Amino acid sequence: MDHAIQNLPFCQSIRDSLQSASFGLEPLNLASRVPAIPPLDILLIESQYDLFAPVETIEHLWRAWGQPEIWRLPHGHISVLLSRRVLGRAVEWVKNKAFAKRV
Repeated sequence: MDHAIQNLPFCQSIRDSLQSASFGLEPLNLASRVPAIPPLDILLIESQYDLFAPVETIEHLWRAWGQPEIWRLPHGHISVLLSRRVLGRAVEWVKNKAFAKRV
């Protein structure tokens, strides 16, 4: 989020309002947070053509979170969210993780 606010043109109004505030963007940076679950239980989906969350920010997050499973897909920010195939794979991944924990 911090990357988007700092760099994307459509976030200019947010940048402008933050100049007069004493609010840092670091709390919005997911890479500075440690997940409460182990990397083995995390799936990151990286969209290779994402302008909102560019590849380099997702790669940084992946390293910061201990290199959990990552899918690097030829999508954009919206197309990956609307892809039935990706959604189906992700649901299957979650289902498999959930059932593995129960056994």
